[in-house]
Amino acid sequence: MTFLEYYSFDRGGTYRKRSQGIRKSFSKKCNCPFKLQGYYSEYGWRVNVIDHTHNHDIDDVYGHAFARRFSPAEEEWVRRQYYLKLNAQGIFDGLRKEFPNNLSLIKGVHNLQKKIRNEEAQKIGNTPMQVLLSVLQQFHYTYEYTMNVYSNRMENLFFMYPKSFEIWRAFHNVLFIDSTYKTSKYGMPFVEIVGVTSTGKTFLIACEFIVNEQEANYVWVLQTLKRTLGEGWPVSLIITDRELALMNACRNVVSNAARQLCRVHIRRNIIKHCEPVFKNKGTLYSFLHRWKVLIESYTIEDYITRDEALQEYLKSYPGVYRYVSLSWLSQYKEFFVSCWVDLHLNFGQYNTNRVKSEHALLKSHLDGKIARPHRLVECITRIVDSQHIAIRETFSKSKIKHNTDYDLPCFKRLHGFVSHNALEIMLQEIKRIKDDDIAGDSSHCGCKLFTSCGLPCACGLVFYVHHG
Repeated sequence: MTFLEYYSFDRGGTYRKRSQGIRKSFSKKCNCPFKLQGYYSEYGWRVNVIDHTHNHDIDDVYGHAFARRFSPAEEEWVRRQYYLKLNAQGIFDGLRKEFPNNLSLIKGVHNLQKKIRNEEAQKIGNTPMQVLLSVLQQFHYTYEYTMNVYSNRMENLFFMYPKSFEIWRAFHNVLFIDSTYKTSKYGMPFVEIVGVTSTGKTFLIACEFIVNEQEANYVWVLQTLKRTLGEGWPVSLIITDRELALMNACRNVVSNAARQLCRVHIRRNIIKHCEPVFKNKGTLYSFLHRWKVLIESYTIEDYITRDEALQEYLKSYPGVYRYVSLSWLSQYKEFFVSCWVDLHLNFGQYNTNRVKSEHALLKSHLDGKIARPHRLVECITRIVDSQHIAIRETFSKSKIKHNTDYDLPCFKRLHGFVSHNALEIMLQEIKRIKDDDIAGDSSHCGCKLFTSCGLPCACGLVFYVHHG
């Protein structure tokens, strides 16, 4: 039996337009006459040259798509790197080193990545929601979501990783809540809830996609968090920016938890509104220093005295004092001034910088790209796994490492049982004993550390410093 096959050059024939699309069409075809005939017989394959002529110059191989195709070995290598979560540029750079003769472009890597994603979607389900829920189940997330009854589209999604819940059970006192954008391809606000350990490490507790930043959606987030955490909601403090919808939701859903506003957020707003008023940077920095002294007042009496001093200093700038008074002090001073916020446990936390850093960390894992929701979940899983290891490492250090700065008789029995972070805080408090003459007059102490961190304050440490 004989089989015949005819082969022509990829520039043979003429271009035939198949559609009336708006994209410009390009073709390599120039009616090249080159043609081969291949036939298979009992002696194997044979080839006859029917026409050996070309009507064009010798082409550079780089211009032909077949030369840029991945070989089976190259495609397998790219697939392995993809599953290791490398980005396209990293895969492409590694491919050129691993296969020096490879002629592919980075577009080929992007196309193969898309092909792999489509294969995954076919295995799991055809819709992004099916893929997302499958990934959440794969990593054993606790999750809840709401659907729009009219469009049947997902509006809000809450999810928590098991390791996050494990860490939170040990460190449940303080929550930081903030939202960000440009994380998923659907443009939904992304809310992160973050905590802090006794060693000063940040960890991610839960994440939510919400349809918009309205109070009703924040209420749903907090109610879902409350149901998930359970155990009587043992959170003592929630720190946020001045986002009114979120503040109202916190007041209505978790009224038993204290609330604080981020001092950094307040400072930035004050600079934004007041910087144009001051003639030079020196005057602005002098004002900001006085503002810092005011909000760090230990007692209400100190606050009143410093507020009067600030008002006197700003006599030449009445608009500035009017702004800080009406926008911040009169309405919200109980949420950020020390003499009020240090009456409850806050462990020295006054800002939402920790949740902002979580936003930045997540976006760095995404390489600044807007990801599909299931890719976002995979990134969060890796982040929490890393945080869990880092937290355990800090506890191990506190147990086995000894800092010579803490070689004080009063700390003798604390080594290996108390975190380095707590020892450092108490060391700074001991320095206050001499600086503020607290040994001679304990009324200067203010007892801020005891009420805000649960650690012995300066007046309580005086006995241990002198008697060991």
